[in-house]
Amino acid sequence: MYLHPLQVRCDRKTPTCHNCDRLGVNCPGYSDTAAILSHKDGSRQRIQDSVDTIYRASGVEKRKVGSCDECRRTKSRCSRTRPTCKRCTRKGFVCKYNAKYDAKYDAAGSQSPSSSMPVDDQMLTTSNRSGSVSTPGSQANLMGVSLSAHLSPSVQWLFADALPQDRFHLQSLADKFFDRISTLRCLGFIHKPTFYQALDRGTLSEDFGEAVIYIVAALGARMYLLDTPSEFNNPFHGIPGAAWAERARDLAMREIANPSLSTMMAMVLICEHSISMDQHALAFVVFGSCLRIMRLLSLDSPKKVPASPGLAQMTQLETERRLLWSCYILDSFLGGGVDGNLYWKDDYPCVPLPCSDANFVAQEQQYLDFNAPKLSTFELFPDRNYLNLRSHTIYLVQLRTRVLRLIRSNSQEANIWDPGSALLDIIQRLEIWYAGLPEQLVISDLNAYVHKELSIISAVFMLHFLYHSIVCDLLRVSLPGYVFPLSAAFHSAPLEFRRQCQERCRFHADEVSRLVRVGFSYGVRVFDDLHSLMATFESTKIQIIHTATATSNAIDVRERASYNIQLNMRALDILHLQKDKPNPYHKALLPLLEKFDFNNVVAEWQAYPSPVFVTQPQILPGLSNHCLFLLFRSMDSGQAEVTGPEDTGFLSSLAPFRLAKEEIRAQKKQRRGSSPAANDHPVSPSTVRPPPIISMPQKGALSGVGGGIGNGGVLENTDFSLDRIQLASTTHPTPTGVNDQDVAAQIQGEVPKEMVDLSDLAEDYIRMAGEMANYISWDISEPPSWLDFDISSSNI
Repeated sequence: MYLHPLQVRCDRKTPTCHNCDRLGVNCPGYSDTAAILSHKDGSRQRIQDSVDTIYRASGVEKRKVGSCDECRRTKSRCSRTRPTCKRCTRKGFVCKYNAKYDAKYDAAGSQSPSSSMPVDDQMLTTSNRSGSVSTPGSQANLMGVSLSAHLSPSVQWLFADALPQDRFHLQSLADKFFDRISTLRCLGFIHKPTFYQALDRGTLSEDFGEAVIYIVAALGARMYLLDTPSEFNNPFHGIPGAAWAERARDLAMREIANPSLSTMMAMVLICEHSISMDQHALAFVVFGSCLRIMRLLSLDSPKKVPASPGLAQMTQLETERRLLWSCYILDSFLGGGVDGNLYWKDDYPCVPLPCSDANFVAQEQQYLDFNAPKLSTFELFPDRNYLNLRSHTIYLVQLRTRVLRLIRSNSQEANIWDPGSALLDIIQRLEIWYAGLPEQLVISDLNAYVHKELSIISAVFMLHFLYHSIVCDLLRVSLPGYVFPLSAAFHSAPLEFRRQCQERCRFHADEVSRLVRVGFSYGVRVFDDLHSLMATFESTKIQIIHTATATSNAIDVRERASYNIQLNMRALDILHLQKDKPNPYHKALLPLLEKFDFNNVVAEWQAYPSPVFVTQPQILPGLSNHCLFLLFRSMDSGQAEVTGPEDTGFLSSLAPFRLAKEEIRAQKKQRRGSSPAANDHPVSPSTVRPPPIISMPQKGALSGVGGGIGNGGVLENTDFSLDRIQLASTTHPTPTGVNDQDVAAQIQGEVPKEMVDLSDLAEDYIRMAGEMANYISWDISEPPSWLDFDISSSNI
């Protein structure tokens, strides 16, 4: 009955037909069509609700018949979206629809949004400077004003357009910012005592500018959602503080003609907030402005410090340095190793590294200007205990940029397995850094309490996530499917060297999963930095590919991999805050899991789909072909991909630059179409040494002549040997106070034992990974023959 209007043949199987299952819809059976479409049992209303859900899930707004009164009066084009059209939302007008155009809104929609709001919401309704009225969260594109009625009164103020005027709420937002955001990377460029002094005096706007205040409040408000998600029980409310971030952006753009240090602060924080909101195109544009303001203010030029600088002068100088290093880190993360997207490639700022937070707060000069540590002299420090957390982060970011640029070229002068190769040189630098890591930056049970007290636990975990992800990024090219240019160098490499690289890559991918498991025992704030999400995502991809192509695929091997993958999938689900949108990490990973037969993991996420698809079983007969297209497009938008196409610089599908281009492409399409017409836990890594990577004999040097190769091929002419260095959990074991089984019980389901032995399929998996690597450089409109991913089997 459902397939008849779609002209799809029904096989009449009971209890449901096969084609309905294939299309991923709930088969209504074979009862009378007229009875189902009648008004008596409310089926028509359920059909309408399903249609609305499909439009929401696909990211396309459903337009209604008839323009609003304001657009009709001015003869403007109206988007006809409810409860307010886009033009009225943008202009701040009262949006009111005539009831005769839509009977559904006869009772509620015919009133203006402000008049139909509950009393609590009317108290939050504010007037902007032009005198027009806007509703709380209207700038955040909320699904409807009535949704605010389901918000707890204690958090409704977070969705207002205007900042709270009372000191209590303002200080709570500032506390969240300085406790959770300011400690990350190099974002601590606002002097905390000065900010609170201005707050008490009521001079925040004069001292810091309105744009800084709004974006600080927006970043602080986002932390409320991360800490207490149960208070925000409807995902379609959006993210707390989104309206404040938009206001901050408007204010900063007004100052861009005459930028100041406050403008620079606001722009950097707006860029960070845009990335967290998946507004990557905005982040790229704003960051470009940051770089030009940086040049105008000469932040990247060394400045001579007087012999006896004043307190205010020292504070401003350190603020400028931290702003510059914030831009350097953002450049690395947004550029992704693609030269065309990078401002700093081989070079880096020549200004001193940031001083400690204690010295910055106390306005003390930690070093004289001539001996202040710089990035160029970081490796020369014999005792790195004197270097603070932010300096270590900057050093790793510099190595990360080198790695991402290295794997995108294959113009090395030496073989990659030779001792002097760029690949082994970076590995050596990373392991020397890790071996000399100060004890206070090690993750241990006692240190975790110290880190929480100092509000740096998320920054410390980010440092370790960054270290392991850098090694993964470098060595993943040794795995099938990762067709970066450097991967061609492994074709002629000795098999033993390639195997060692694959094992080392897998070791660090497993370490990322261990960090996830340990991190959840200390609370979700451990994952405040967004890089922890990307590290977890890439770790999952590596574990999938390595297990399928570089192991025996025995049952116990796949069980151990499934344990980590399920843990990572749960973490990616918990930490994805925008529940009104499909989870991009799951959409990218589930096709890979399906192709490489991790059916137990796929089955778990079929049973617990993304919230936007929970209402899928309510789909009833009577949906149009266009509605079905929107639904299936949203479900099938993610394809199995290991490496990005060459024309995007081999960037991952979730790299900021690719996401930004997708946003622009989607906006163009929308503008064109918007015209009216495991039970067994894995062995603890604390008892496992990481696999070594040793240099291999050079061609023509197997007899020991002129090759610089000594005992067993281990690196010679240096005291360094990866085989002799204790890495990761060996040097810094898992905290004894953390019970892996207890933590896993909270965030991971059981791994079923009924698994098929796939040990005979390793060659097929390698071939499949190679085919996927070829596919990714093709046009998405021409999928290859092997891509037969069944929509109904993913249910994402």
